[in-house]
Amino acid sequence: MLDLASDVIDIDRTEHASHKGFIDEYSGTQISAEQVEIAFIRIMPKDEKPYDVMLSNEQSEFSIGRGQQGGNLRVDIGIPDKYISARHCKLGRNDDGNWILTDLNSSNGTIVRGITIEKPFKIEHGTEFMAGTTRLSFNLKVQSSFGERIYDVEGNNSVSRNHVVDAKINNPNYQSARTYDRDQKTIGSVGASDSEVIDHSLEKNENGQTVGSVDSMSEKTKQLVSTPDGLADGRRSNYDPIIRDLRSPDDKSGSNEEYQVAGIGKELIEENLLDVHRARMIGEIARKSGKTFFRALISEETIRLKDEIYNYIGESQNLTVIRTENELRDKVALADWLPANIAGAMGVLTMLPDPDGRPRYATIDPFDIRNNDWLRRKYGEEAQKVLILPDAFKKTLHRLEHQLDSDDVDEVGISVDYTDAEARVMEANITNANVPELVNYLLYRGSRQGASDIHVEPMEDQLAIRNRVDGVLHHDTMLPLEIHSEIVSRVKILSDMDVAEKRRPQDGRISALIQNSSIDVRVSTFPTVYGEKIVMRLLDKNALSPSPDTLGLMPMELRVLKDKIKAPFGLIMISGPTGSGKTTTLYSCLGSIDKNAKNVLTVEDPVEYRLAGVHQLQVNEKIGLSFASGLRTMLRQDPDVIMIGECRDEETASMAIQAALTGHIVFSTIHTNDAVGVVTRLLDMEIDPFLVANSLSLAVAQRLVRCICGHCKTSIEGREVLRRMLEEGVSEERLSSLGIFVDVEIFYTTGAGCLHCHGTGYQGRQAVFEMFEMTGEARKMIMSPNFDADELRRVALAAGMSSLIEHGMQLVDEGTTTLQELIRVLGEKY
Repeated sequence: MLDLASDVIDIDRTEHASHKGFIDEYSGTQISAEQVEIAFIRIMPKDEKPYDVMLSNEQSEFSIGRGQQGGNLRVDIGIPDKYISARHCKLGRNDDGNWILTDLNSSNGTIVRGITIEKPFKIEHGTEFMAGTTRLSFNLKVQSSFGERIYDVEGNNSVSRNHVVDAKINNPNYQSARTYDRDQKTIGSVGASDSEVIDHSLEKNENGQTVGSVDSMSEKTKQLVSTPDGLADGRRSNYDPIIRDLRSPDDKSGSNEEYQVAGIGKELIEENLLDVHRARMIGEIARKSGKTFFRALISEETIRLKDEIYNYIGESQNLTVIRTENELRDKVALADWLPANIAGAMGVLTMLPDPDGRPRYATIDPFDIRNNDWLRRKYGEEAQKVLILPDAFKKTLHRLEHQLDSDDVDEVGISVDYTDAEARVMEANITNANVPELVNYLLYRGSRQGASDIHVEPMEDQLAIRNRVDGVLHHDTMLPLEIHSEIVSRVKILSDMDVAEKRRPQDGRISALIQNSSIDVRVSTFPTVYGEKIVMRLLDKNALSPSPDTLGLMPMELRVLKDKIKAPFGLIMISGPTGSGKTTTLYSCLGSIDKNAKNVLTVEDPVEYRLAGVHQLQVNEKIGLSFASGLRTMLRQDPDVIMIGECRDEETASMAIQAALTGHIVFSTIHTNDAVGVVTRLLDMEIDPFLVANSLSLAVAQRLVRCICGHCKTSIEGREVLRRMLEEGVSEERLSSLGIFVDVEIFYTTGAGCLHCHGTGYQGRQAVFEMFEMTGEARKMIMSPNFDADELRRVALAAGMSSLIEHGMQLVDEGTTTLQELIRVLGEKY
């Protein structure tokens, strides 16, 4: 842990002093080379007093993460910020003595000067960075027998041997630093007081020019201050404790006004929800595109704290915030004067009036004055605004656009909908309902619960109905066994099966409109000793992710995936067991491709979702149409992008690799335990190692973990979490082998169980990913005659690949899922 005592080191080893010391030109004193260099982090939490943490000279590396100072056993510097990952970033010296800041694949990233760092970043005295919503600065001091000296940070943030700073450190309430040039002229100052704001008047040089000052406000860090122009050499100072200019110091273009951020941008900066440089960038985008600042902000992919930004806007503007599509499902109704295409462009959805009859609408941008004025004229009165998150808006609009699609209307076999009162009556009299109404209700209830599958299971004396919700089967109801045969016959008729055939398994399909959502129901029968078992899989066409942005990938992994999709050729393999979300990831990737400019073809078994602009082929083994034969035909159709549902055999895999090598982007799935296992599986199929190494561009392994219910989230002490896991038979040895550490000193998020999640504490699922990108070193290892998959995995992890467990632990840190769920899904070491 932290050692607040400073240890003497030879300052000759640092780059901040000459070989034999230097002259303090203010005092004229020779400073020997036997001084103490002290590094410290100034932590500036939102709405709290800043404080300093000294870095012990006995350590070469310090980890920073969430927790109380000194209370988190996993990190050296704990920061009480819920938006910081448990292990967020680390700071340490390299072999050259430079201080290096490295992000530890944190959930919200580590931001330096408005840029999210993705590689180790060299920092110097005065460098500020953001972790979560907390601002930190790295500082260096040199302490001698007659006082403490803080390195000068004027100009290029490096130390000038001709510029030293005299600091008064004996007064605990005053920490001031002034910088002097060779002629003893003040060229800038930085002042900070724990009890007052220090105001330094502007200085003049011999030509009468203002040389400027900077005020650092420890009690009012929310105030934006700008470093005055006009230093001795005519440059703008690069140092500012709150606003830092990214441009070159010699760039004289623009005026001070370019750097001012006002309105909602300024508020978000003050709340530490947005960095000032990113705010300026967004302001420039908004100005050029004609959008509002807020609309440009939420459209920017690199903004990470969007949920927190919406929470702040809702609280500050006194607006109701809608976070999910389900919250809006029964309240939205597009008006005739607001068609879906215009609603999408405006970011607005009209809603049913509130209980008092007052008109209202949902908007993703409450600050768009033109939209607000136009809607006021359309309604004829002031309408109530409701704030909706962009993802919920997109999904709702997508559903509205497709619910009246003519193709869907023609295909619909049944239409199912119930009011809340009708559903309660039906539930109370379910055993007395007629069979067609009962089947409709089972589909309705399964859809309302978010079930992926509905199981109708005959038993010895009863008929059991079970629904698979979020990957786990839940008992729904029990029905009399006498109506089993009638239910089977009704389902077979709807799905166009042979009603008389009861000895063989059958497959069918039902098109349904359930609560105005187009649902594709895949039906399978399975003969058992008690009768035919039925499983109905519900595929919601409107729930499909339109792009990879909504998959939950970490920013660096998302960028890699997008780069591979846009590449001219390459094989992208998605791996994981059945039910791990591989198909959703594939369709999301296809959804991001410009279908107007590219010819996209797929061969699938079955075609689960139908995509506009994509030519999809259904495998039919009965007529000899397999994956391999379908792919062979597709290659004669001048494709740009090919998607193969699954590489099941050597022939299909070999053709997929050949297609990738001949200038096509190829997507496919394969069953392996991890991303590196894709390479092993292809080699086991006897694919030439050279072809594997040069065709495979990206391998993605994924699993689905349940998310904590947002309605019953609560906190539990780590000690209690560990106790429960041990009671459930999870040993500490198993946790250690998985790389999972339970910190007994901090609190973890869990779900208490409520009506919304049916008492489980979970609602919805989130994918965890592991992404292996092919590199030159990996190619050499794969083509080596002594190929070792374990060694390849070690090299990939050392190069920055995040494992499934590491991604899952980040979701635990964010309060998205629990350790118990992580072990349930990823509990086997691979």
